[in-house]
Amino acid sequence: MTASSKHQHKSKAELIAELERLEMLIAGSDKGETAPIIRNTMVDAIEALQDGLAIFDADERLVLSNNKYLELHPAVADVLVPGVHIADIVSTAAQRGQHLNALHRDEAWVAERLKAFRNPGEPIEQEFSDGQWLRVYERKTADGGTVGVGVDISELKHREKQLFESQQRLNDYLEASSDWHWEMDQDCRFSYFSDQFEKVTGVLPSMLFGKTREETGIPDIEPSVWQEHLDNLAARRSFRDFRHPRTLDDGVVVTLSINGKAIFDAAGNFTGYRGTGRDITDLVVAEQNARRAESLLAKAIESIPEGFVLFDAEDRLVMCNQRYRDFASGFSDLIVEGVKFEDLARASAERGVFNVEPDQSEQWATDLISDFHNGAANKEYQFSDGRWIQTIDSPTDDGGHLGLRVDITERKQAEQALQERERRYRQIFDSADICLWDEDFSELYKRLQHLRDGGLTDLRSHLMAHPDHVWDLANCIKVNHVNEATLRLFGAASEEELLGSLDQILPEGAENLFLEEMVAIWEGRTNYRAEVMHKSFTGEDLWVIVTMPVPGNMEEARSVPISVIDITEKKQTEEELARHQDELVILIDERTQELRETEAYLSSAIESISEGFVLYDPNDRMVMCNEKYKDFYPLMRDEFVPGAELKHVARLGFERGVVKASANNIDHWMNVRLTQQATGRGSHEQELPDGRWLLCTDRKTANGYTVGIRTEITEVKQAGELLRQSQKMEAIGQLTGGVAHDFNNILAAIIGNLDLIQTGDSALDKMDQEGISIALRAAFRGAELTDRLLAFSRQKPLDAKDTNINDLLPPFRDLATRTIGANIEFGLELADGLWPVLVDPGELENALLNLAINARDAMPNGGQFTITTTNWTAHENNLDGEQELAPGDYVKVAVKDNGTGMSEQVSKRAFEPFFTTKEVGAGSGLGLSMVFGFAKQSGGLATLNSVDGEGSTINIYLPKAIQLASAENIQTATKSEIPKGCETILVVEDDIDIRDFLLRALKHFGYTVIVAEDGPAALDVMATSGDIDLLLTDVIMPRGMSGRDVAKAFSERYPTAGVLYSSGYAREALDQSGEVDEGETVLSKPYQAQSLAKMVRNALDQRA
Repeated sequence: MTASSKHQHKSKAELIAELERLEMLIAGSDKGETAPIIRNTMVDAIEALQDGLAIFDADERLVLSNNKYLELHPAVADVLVPGVHIADIVSTAAQRGQHLNALHRDEAWVAERLKAFRNPGEPIEQEFSDGQWLRVYERKTADGGTVGVGVDISELKHREKQLFESQQRLNDYLEASSDWHWEMDQDCRFSYFSDQFEKVTGVLPSMLFGKTREETGIPDIEPSVWQEHLDNLAARRSFRDFRHPRTLDDGVVVTLSINGKAIFDAAGNFTGYRGTGRDITDLVVAEQNARRAESLLAKAIESIPEGFVLFDAEDRLVMCNQRYRDFASGFSDLIVEGVKFEDLARASAERGVFNVEPDQSEQWATDLISDFHNGAANKEYQFSDGRWIQTIDSPTDDGGHLGLRVDITERKQAEQALQERERRYRQIFDSADICLWDEDFSELYKRLQHLRDGGLTDLRSHLMAHPDHVWDLANCIKVNHVNEATLRLFGAASEEELLGSLDQILPEGAENLFLEEMVAIWEGRTNYRAEVMHKSFTGEDLWVIVTMPVPGNMEEARSVPISVIDITEKKQTEEELARHQDELVILIDERTQELRETEAYLSSAIESISEGFVLYDPNDRMVMCNEKYKDFYPLMRDEFVPGAELKHVARLGFERGVVKASANNIDHWMNVRLTQQATGRGSHEQELPDGRWLLCTDRKTANGYTVGIRTEITEVKQAGELLRQSQKMEAIGQLTGGVAHDFNNILAAIIGNLDLIQTGDSALDKMDQEGISIALRAAFRGAELTDRLLAFSRQKPLDAKDTNINDLLPPFRDLATRTIGANIEFGLELADGLWPVLVDPGELENALLNLAINARDAMPNGGQFTITTTNWTAHENNLDGEQELAPGDYVKVAVKDNGTGMSEQVSKRAFEPFFTTKEVGAGSGLGLSMVFGFAKQSGGLATLNSVDGEGSTINIYLPKAIQLASAENIQTATKSEIPKGCETILVVEDDIDIRDFLLRALKHFGYTVIVAEDGPAALDVMATSGDIDLLLTDVIMPRGMSGRDVAKAFSERYPTAGVLYSSGYAREALDQSGEVDEGETVLSKPYQAQSLAKMVRNALDQRA
């Protein structure tokens, strides 16, 4: 107890006064003989508790607190008086710096504390500025008050000890009564009331004469109670203490108690009732207050976390809480009021409740009883199930005993765990492979605190100005112990030799190392880390990393673990890596030159084709075109330069007459030309001023570029010639695809190695980083170019997406309206709840645009053009015509016009390629066949219904989407952490540069890699190798074995391993050639190291 809190202790008289104040809350309290006895007992009980206790009323004002509570709150003891508000107590504690967590955040801490007080839950642990710890238990009472118990857990924090107190019990009853007499006749009608009735109730008896009980009014009581009373009257049974409320004339509600005796004559005939009545309002109030006081006491006792028990002067049990019963589970059947302590002690010994040897149980019980009688306050006992309790017994003034039972199992376990941790720490310390030092910084910590108390604020500047002080302070650090690994590293024979010659291993400028350690402690950092060079006893240079947790207090400073990690080999490796980086720079320069040569080769290949070639970027600006393209438009040759806008080129071409437009209308021409460019689908024919004809094919690539091919078809206007031209385009596509494949192989090696260097662990200077970034950007431009060539050669698959056609049609109508003209009414009839379909949106728009143009040509004088969407389910043979559709759910897109229509003979051939009824030059005959082919390729069907002279309807059936279409493979994933592994991978690749890159990259990711240059070499590897987890193979390889052949042999030998293909050809080309099966994973070249890592990891994780 501190001097500051000692004078705050209350005398017994003061506590009695506070109890009397609490008793005044109970109206009409009894001043009889029992009240002082109970009050004195409760005062003794509260003061006997070793925990702080405080009771707050519903208005959050202090009602009662014991002296222990004042001891636990010395900083605010002077304000802890009855009536003070909790907010004032908390604010004062924060202002006076009692709570460590409140420092520099008074307002926030006060708000948090009040919130916890008003919504009590789990116990709160508080750390005081003087190092004291307090655990606060708060519970709400039924009347809205709060009971708070404070337990000093300072020793628990260090040795896990805790004490708790219980709360005073209040139990006082006040009863008052006043009686009157009444009578009923044989019909149970009131016939008499004494004068006291009117005095008590204010009701004239004459108003009730002749009335039955029901006729006097139903009282405000439970229906069951009222019915029971009526049943007694009907059965002519006597009754006692029938209670009901009555409201007097002045509005006061009183409670009446009625007793009635049934009267029978000598013959046994019922003659009526005689009874008494009493005003028991004071008694009811007293009972309610007594129950409230009992409840308050019981809840307060039950709310404390310790077992509470009270024995009288004869050692007989008076009361206990549930927690005490929990502790006495082995003899709980004996826990009844009046049982003697000696019986409980001997029963617990006989039943083996506590951890006592059987032959010692009797003596143990005798000692326990003796300790109880002698007032042994604190004893510790262990149950046979391993739990520990502490008994705290105190005598009461009347000769009884008040006891607390505290569960200290957690503390005991913590002590044992601490001892075990200390033992294991020392064992780990001594046997660790890394060098460990245990040093004592306590004297240094004390010296630094002295400097701070003396007003020093900048330690670094002070030590740099006084370097001799560094060594003076460094000598305060003492080495407690070093482990065997430390002795081995420095070549010392013993710890004594090492510590006696520390100056031999310290590096030059060691004072800077010590200075930084001291500054770290001064600034309150959490860790200190430094990379320094030491000397071994043999004179060798040792590069080490020194890591130290910075001590935050004096206790931590006494034992600070310091790790010393040998990085000498790492330093040597870094020097070796620097030499390799120089070699890589040379390799990058060589590969960059190869890339330039490849670009020149690609440009030469484009120039060598006989078709005009043009490439526009996503913003419709020209990227490049070949000489053939310029030859087709000689009047525009000077305008065909990189960056030229399509709008400008198209308008200028019309004005210069480089093409014969179908109408002498520049706006119409521009609309058609820009629509063709925007859709990037299909082909159209174009007549030049000199009579030549061009087949213009524009295609959109996946990244938004537009590839345009201009093929002269002057001599192939007929169907046969168009077919040969198509074959020629296919040959060009094959050539372009082959060129793209070879270029992709080169790019794969370049991009992969550059990306591996850039993302690797080696440090690169700024110039190297910029050089690698420039080379990567150039390589990616090459990759984009190959992607466009693959799109042109039709080796890229449809870009199928999960599409709602209703969302697609409104913007399409805006586009198509400009194409078909203002004299045609374009209508949309869109079904609600339309199913999504899996379709290429661009190809669908192209098909619909073809149908819109056909409808326009069929309605030269205008008309109606309507697109309708509906959900449609196909059944067996439910379509007209010869076509069949597989049963299932589809979205039906009906395209209808009221134009000229078709005859039956024309309708039958409408879907045939090159069939047309238009004039020569007005159409290719491929429009409807393209629509039909698109529908079939999408898994659906297209049908035609037409009536000559009335119009036509084209129905396109597209299958309902089952799930969201998967997009590109894992290569398109955004940058994220690169997955790694430790499995074994067989790499089969005929390109030596790619093979070397894969070897380096996969080893970098942690895998074991085996390489083979072709299929036969891979078979030799499989014949001599152990387990292999994944095959990564090129698809097209020399020496008669493809990647598929290698994969088949690999799967037969390693049935549970994974297979991952890699190719510079597009996936669609591989599927068509049968080189890979549907569903097999292909890693498309070129790829970055991150994409390689993710695809390999995914293939390994999906193994059988």
